[in-house]
Amino acid sequence: MTTPLDALSRQQRTFVLGFMQSGNAYQAALNAGYSDLVAAQAGDILLRNDLVKKALRALRATHRESVRQQVMLATTDAIGVMMDVMRDPVMPPNARIQAAKEIMAVSGVAPPKEATEDTATDDVLDTLPPAKVSLALAEAKK
Repeated sequence: MTTPLDALSRQQRTFVLGFMQSGNAYQAALNAGYSDLVAAQAGDILLRNDLVKKALRALRATHRESVRQQVMLATTDAIGVMMDVMRDPVMPPNARIQAAKEIMAVSGVAPPKEATEDTATDDVLDTLPPAKVSLALAEAKK
């Protein structure tokens, strides 16, 4: 099975992968072998190239699906922890009640809390380089 990356030259592929990591066209062009003198212009031209755009879209879609799967696993773990808190008779009653409320909210039984400005959306995840999203997920697991 061929992918959009297969249609790219080695230099374009290196640029695309570097751009996905850093989000910086200039740095990705340098890493792809363009000289410092032309890297900014090359990065701009590459980002307008149809094959490069198609490869970036495909990689972003793959990355977005991977992030969604990781979030789903983390959500399942979090709900498990909340259920443990809710069922633990040693836990303070207010903690058990709060855990029950959170479980009801995420399950759709109770209305969710109002969204805040820092609520993550797919649009925000799409704008972050994969390395930063992975770092944020790793930090969230601590």
